[in-house]
Amino acid sequence: MPDPFSDVIDRFVAAFRPRGKRLIEETERIRAQLHALDPDVIHDMIASAVLEELESIRGRRSAATLIEAIERSINGLKIPGSVSAILEMARLVVERVARGDIDSGEAYKILVDSYQEFKLDFESSISAAAAEVERLLGVAGPSTVATINYATTLYRALLTSRSNIAKLLVVDLAPVYSGRRLAVTLRKEKMNSYYLPDTHVSWAAKESEAVVVYALGGSEGFITGDMGVYALASAAKAYDVPVIVVAPEFNFYGADESLDLEDYKVSLSGYGRLYDTEADPLEMIDYDLIDHLVAGGTVYSPPTKSDLVTLASSLKERLLRYIYLD
Repeated sequence: MPDPFSDVIDRFVAAFRPRGKRLIEETERIRAQLHALDPDVIHDMIASAVLEELESIRGRRSAATLIEAIERSINGLKIPGSVSAILEMARLVVERVARGDIDSGEAYKILVDSYQEFKLDFESSISAAAAEVERLLGVAGPSTVATINYATTLYRALLTSRSNIAKLLVVDLAPVYSGRRLAVTLRKEKMNSYYLPDTHVSWAAKESEAVVVYALGGSEGFITGDMGVYALASAAKAYDVPVIVVAPEFNFYGADESLDLEDYKVSLSGYGRLYDTEADPLEMIDYDLIDHLVAGGTVYSPPTKSDLVTLASSLKERLLRYIYLD
């Protein structure tokens, strides 16, 4: 027999603290400010929101409500990568609560333990990507390298490779100005870095022996990058400068799920308005603009969709092992 008192408590909590409210709010904030946030810490923000909501669930009905919120968050962000992996992990765990396989306390512990394992793999993937960039840049010895914007992975890759970089040109994009942060932090590490406004993107590419950019993910014959990445990659290819895309392998989770390319074509058509903070902060880079894709310890030159599908499948299998479903 169901406990009628528990059912009353469930309905009370559902009325005054809708399940997943903070998760959805955080997703909307990330979506609106993606160009101003460090992509490599966004998954921490989402995980924090998921765990807070998970603490509040009381039984199968409220778990089902949280699943709806997680699915809304996945659809709201519309980007592949580590964020999708965290949300998918949470969805699978909460589904077990909704089926009655485990209680909410067990689910919370599973998700915390799984996220710790995920972070260890994520860190290992960043280190492997940084080492691979160092190897690629080391082929020609110290050189001039151009990049754009800021991401933790990009910072660590460039820092690891500093012995092979004589001069680093950091292009910035108004109104974001995250490139300034990258240039300043690398200069503090005694790296010869120079800060340039976005009007110098073509000159920076022309002056460089290599361009290194960060990727949020990949799908359907495209790499998904931050605002400005497409312009720098295009300029580099115009001058026959190799483009190295660096990203932890988890950023390619979900690569077998196609993005809505028509929607992106519409949003990309408005990129003449670089100062429009309401514009979608993501850009798509054709594979033929890319010489090397670094994901974990693997280099594709250039990558194919089948490569990304294989990588995404292996990541999904790993997530299933994390949450004790094997």
